[in-house]
Amino acid sequence: MSTASDHVDVSEVAELTRRLADIPSFSGEEEAAARFVAERMRALGYDEVKLEEVEPGRPNVIGILKGDGSGPSLMFNGHLDVDPIPMGYDRPLWRSSIEGDDVVGVGVGNMKGADAAMIMAGAALKRAGARLRGDLVVACVVGELQGGIGTVHLLDNNPLPDVAIVPEPTNLQIRTMHAGVLELLVTVRGKSVWIGQLGQRKGVNAIDKAMLAVRAIQSLDLSHVPHPDLPDLPRIHVGAILGGLTEEYQLWRPAFIADCCTLAVDVRLHPRMSVDGVLRDLRACLDAIAQTDPDFAYEIETPPAPYRKPWRAMAHYMPPLELPHDHPLIAVTAKHHAGLVGAPPQVGMHVPGSHAGADSGHLFSRGVPCFNYGPSQHSRFYNVVPLAKLDLGTRVLAAVAEEVCGGTWEQLDFERTWRLRHGASAGAAARGARSDRRESATAGPD
Repeated sequence: MSTASDHVDVSEVAELTRRLADIPSFSGEEEAAARFVAERMRALGYDEVKLEEVEPGRPNVIGILKGDGSGPSLMFNGHLDVDPIPMGYDRPLWRSSIEGDDVVGVGVGNMKGADAAMIMAGAALKRAGARLRGDLVVACVVGELQGGIGTVHLLDNNPLPDVAIVPEPTNLQIRTMHAGVLELLVTVRGKSVWIGQLGQRKGVNAIDKAMLAVRAIQSLDLSHVPHPDLPDLPRIHVGAILGGLTEEYQLWRPAFIADCCTLAVDVRLHPRMSVDGVLRDLRACLDAIAQTDPDFAYEIETPPAPYRKPWRAMAHYMPPLELPHDHPLIAVTAKHHAGLVGAPPQVGMHVPGSHAGADSGHLFSRGVPCFNYGPSQHSRFYNVVPLAKLDLGTRVLAAVAEEVCGGTWEQLDFERTWRLRHGASAGAAARGARSDRRESATAGPD
């Protein structure tokens, strides 16, 4: 009897990766990629394919293989937006290729190869004709690099899955923990004066004062109890700076002293830290400057402020992930991985991936057990995914989906682990929520 993983053809996965990689989809420009994915899902036989608009011209794509409601649902979640391309990238843009044993193209590593893998894993499940008790939901979302705006919208407007896998770059290791990501704006105020009047009128150069803040922030030691598995966290740095006249940062008249300068700050928290603690430390750091410099004035803005123009950075705090290693979904995935390669994957922290944020944090913060398991690994340009890893990752995802969505809660023992983590009352609440979802799944349309 054939299994879902038997229906994976790596040439199809590679071709879908390449076609996706040839569609430009920087954050805010994902529509063409989303519509292409929706078209492919329909052609591959998904039972339901939805485009849900997060913002004008920015739809999430949700493909569903429907179960009968008697078992757990599983979500594969991947993002369509790709990282900016740094200086020094010397390959043709939006023209992917197969070079030796690799697929090479813009964004294939983060994470269009993984998107293709999870789409084709669903197709393999469909081709196998497996009986599904729970739904398989394959979500290709927008704006993960902007704080997960697509996944936040997805979770706000759809039933929560019972478990999820987010195939971010892990080199097919099971990453059970990653940082929380907080992006902030620190605006320093000054007093403008024309260069010809310097010496006659007092000016306060906001850029000069912001440099004091940059040095202080870059050397700030955030308060924390070290995490035994993430000793290199927390981290904080200033990633962008813009100064000029007024809050519009007028740049065309540098003869006037800048009266507004804003820093974009990125903070990586380990899972046992709090946003409030970071903000206390940052305010104390900047207040110390103000105590010795009466002309230093600042304000801190938290998300969604960094999402406004011209920044377009993170609209949300991205929560951390820390899933206990004994969750049954880990055991299921490790079993299928080992069955295909003869050795189990590493489970736990992954460097440098655990220093990143991901949409798994949003899922986990809503009570959905999840982890990261994807075929690529971190690199400067995220432009390579090995064919062998693409093949293996797709086969493992297909096998996991077949077992999870084809089984029952009791067979997979999901609720026992929920109670171990959150206590009996949380387990009861989770069972009630799942029961509600099962009832709504079998009740039919309103």
